[in-house]
Amino acid sequence: MNFFHFQLHKMISLSQIRAARALLNWTQGDLAKKSGLSLRALNSIERGTALPRIDNLRLIQETFEKADIEFGDNDGVRRRTERLEIIKFEGKQYLDQHLLDIVQEVRTPGSEILFNVLSEKSSADMTPGVVDAYFEHICRYRIGERLIMGTGETYIIGPPSIHRWLKPETFNHVYYVVYGDNVAFQLLGEPHRTIIIRNPGMADMFRRQFEANWAIAEMPWFAKRYKIANPNEPWSMAKAAAAREWIANTKA
Repeated sequence: MNFFHFQLHKMISLSQIRAARALLNWTQGDLAKKSGLSLRALNSIERGTALPRIDNLRLIQETFEKADIEFGDNDGVRRRTERLEIIKFEGKQYLDQHLLDIVQEVRTPGSEILFNVLSEKSSADMTPGVVDAYFEHICRYRIGERLIMGTGETYIIGPPSIHRWLKPETFNHVYYVVYGDNVAFQLLGEPHRTIIIRNPGMADMFRRQFEANWAIAEMPWFAKRYKIANPNEPWSMAKAAAAREWIANTKA
């Protein structure tokens, strides 16, 4: 088994945690801060005094992987060479598949998912259960979202507060989404498809482009005025429908 497929089959070991920290010259405190786990929990895990939860091991592993550490069989640990993969989803379920990929790739607390789309109407046909599972995931891991769309657009799927407006002429027929080391392009011509590039440099380049657009974007009136009843609970497709109804019946 090669290093790349390790995470699909086996959880990180305690010796790998210590070895990965040594490669990065991280203290337990550094790992605690970057992973979102408590220092006490990490200390217990490394000492083997408590049975670690699978979710915690997965979070530790993903934190190291974001720092370009790769794990293999027999407690193997090494620095990862530059990541470059290209993945394509197409057909009726291409948006569902993309959302599932985001859930798989983004688990680090404090991460952000950045959407640059002219309109969210293109996502209206996604499977509600898949979308709700995505919202539950980002709530659970405290992952943020921001979305830039065309000025005047009011069809929303995410919470109103994450939206900003930008002049429609700044968009084209290709939308992009940045998450982790990934940038995904949604191609709206036939056949509809999503092309994902897994590469830190590409992701950083489009992240900077998004930030430049965000800095000049306008906050829509509904993002300012809509109040979420229970902001600590996951968003959902049902809540999105209620928000759209409120927008339709409220004067700007």
